[in-house]
Amino acid sequence: MNELTIYTDLLRLPGLSIDRAEIPLMFLTPSIINDGRRLTISPQGVSYMMVAPAGTRQSRSLEVDAVDFGWLFREHQADSLRFLSALRMNATYPYILPLVHLPTDPQMEIIDAGWRDNYGILSSSRFLQVFRNWILENTSRVILVQINSFEKNEQISDQANQGLVQTLINPLGLAGKMLSVQELEHDNSLGFVYDLLGPDRFEIVRFIYRPDRENPLAATISFHMTEYEREDIIDAVNTEENRRSFARLRELLK
Repeated sequence: MNELTIYTDLLRLPGLSIDRAEIPLMFLTPSIINDGRRLTISPQGVSYMMVAPAGTRQSRSLEVDAVDFGWLFREHQADSLRFLSALRMNATYPYILPLVHLPTDPQMEIIDAGWRDNYGILSSSRFLQVFRNWILENTSRVILVQINSFEKNEQISDQANQGLVQTLINPLGLAGKMLSVQELEHDNSLGFVYDLLGPDRFEIVRFIYRPDRENPLAATISFHMTEYEREDIIDAVNTEENRRSFARLRELLK
């Protein structure tokens, strides 16, 4: 019995069939400020995402690192949560949107998913790990499509000639490099997936947004974008790098 068979009962909804791919798999994973875990929101049962598979086989061997929203609020109409409300929790960016407080005891505070997993790599690698046997038996390969607006490799900043105050607070600067630190940790997870599935069974295709070189101001994080910013994002699809990614994706999907 493979992992997919074990969890099929969790994925059944009236009138829908997982065999015909009528139930879309989507995870929204805002971060829980209280203890640092992820809150996993999905229209399906996702208890298998709460801990690495080894943690289910060996009790207390691994820490549970996520909370299943559907299970936690199963007695409070969790399946009636509006999609926009879930997105609101998933995108609670600090200083732009107020924190979300859930009616639990103790009260749970929710913040942006990017605090833990800005690129979704933790969720992707956990899912591939759980369903590894089924994937190897029933698919030819896995394609991971990543879309982001940050450079893969940033320039190393010069820390010389700093004042006394800057020197004192400099160790805290790593907190401001949260996304860069995640990038390094995520590459480690992706290396694990390559070993898990095999280098010929796993492919990553990346798309990146870069602002117009003639006016190198990236689109702002805002609810109201200017016409120029919208056009700049659309035009970024046509960069040489993204064109190559589209070509590679089409080749793989054939």
